Amino acid sequence: MPDKRTAAACDLPHAERLEILGRFFSAHPGTPGGPPGLGAAALDFVAWLGQSGRLDDSCGSPWWRTLNGALVLDLADALVGIGSGTGSAAWLDYAAAAGPAGTDHAQTIFWQAHQTSLHAVIPSAHDLLAAEPVHERDFIACAIEIVDLAALRGQPTDTEALGLLTERLYPRHYPLAEPLSADLCRLRLAASKRHAGPRVGLGSEIWGGERRVAG
Repeated sequence: MPDKRTAAACDLPHAERLEILGRFFSAHPGTPGGPPGLGAAALDFVAWLGQSGRLDDSCGSPWWRTLNGALVLDLADALVGIGSGTGSAAWLDYAAAAGPAGTDHAQTIFWQAHQTSLHAVIPSAHDLLAAEPVHERDFIACAIEIVDLAALRGQPTDTEALGLLTERLYPRHYPLAEPLSADLCRLRLAASKRHAGPRVGLGSEIWGGERRVAG
C-alpha cells in the first residue's frame, strides 16, 4: 500500500505537473538567459512522458507517474520554502544557488537535486516497478542508468540536446512491447564505459548525503 506522498505523486494531473515545473524554473532558471534555463531538459522529458502515454491518467504507467510526480511535488514544496524531505531540501539548495542570474555551480546543484528527488522515491515505488510489463521494466532500468550517468558528467540541461535524444531513442508508446532498441543499447553501453565510479541505476546509493556530482 503506497504512502500518502507516493499516492499523491502518482495521481498528480499532467497539467499540474507542467504548471509547477514552469513556475519553479521561471523563478529559478539557474542561467542568465532566463527561463526555463536549466529546467529545459526536465520540461522536455515531461513532454515526452505525456506524448508516449506514460502519464495518462487512465492507462499510463503508475511507476512513471509516481517517479515524475514525486519530483514535481518536491519542486512545489521548494517553491513555498518547505524542505522537510530530502528531495525538496535539495531543490531549496538549488534555488539558493541558482539566483536570478545563475552561478557557475548551478548546473552541478541542479543535477544533485534532480537525482536526489528521483532516488528518494524509487524504493517506495518498488511494487509499482514489479507490476510493469517486462520490456518496460528493462527500459526503466536503462533510463535510470542513463540519467544517472548524465548527471555524473554534469551534462548541460539548458539546451534541447537531451530532449532531442529522448525523442529519437526512447519508446514512443507505453508500454514498451519489445526488447530495447539497438541504438538505445549502444547509448547505454557507451555511457557506462566512460564511468568507473560507484554503481548507477535503480539500486544506486550515490544520491544522498554530501554532493558528489562532478562540476
